[in-house]
Amino acid sequence: MDWYYLRLFITVTPTRLEVRPPLAELTAAEQPAAPATTDLPGADLIARFPSAVLGARDDSGAPLLVRTRPRATADGFTIATDAADGIVPGTASLLVHRHDERLNAMHNALIRGELHADGDQWTMVPRKVIEPAGSGRISDAFHTLRNARRSTLRYLERRGLARPRVQWDQFQLLATSSNDA
Repeated sequence: MDWYYLRLFITVTPTRLEVRPPLAELTAAEQPAAPATTDLPGADLIARFPSAVLGARDDSGAPLLVRTRPRATADGFTIATDAADGIVPGTASLLVHRHDERLNAMHNALIRGELHADGDQWTMVPRKVIEPAGSGRISDAFHTLRNARRSTLRYLERRGLARPRVQWDQFQLLATSSNDA
């Protein structure tokens, strides 16, 4: 699956690694739901997923990803204040994603917008919904995998680059030192 991580060639030197516990499972009664009448872009998507990943920035400008349970309102998606710890207002996104254990029945979508704070209340106002894959058909997964692998190989060949190796030992070292701190 290395091709999956090579879709974009980006060199990153992490300075911190944070492992967060998973969200507790939702009961059917807790499942987020879209308001009965809303023109909010992406509200139907958020209602179909138990959680989303909020992508935003912290006060240093570094990217910050946090799993949360957004709720659709007339004004945007409210974000739990504990999920917004360390996040600053600005451009943000909500990612929803699912697949089975074999990476079949894949569906993902990204809702882009602006994150605003009003006291303790955080709201992301959506501007655009991007759904790159998602009918759930096995052929979609096959085409996505094949195209991503081909695109990666073409990118590397055009630039005369060798296939990079993920330095898992360095990530493990960083994880160990972050947990000790």
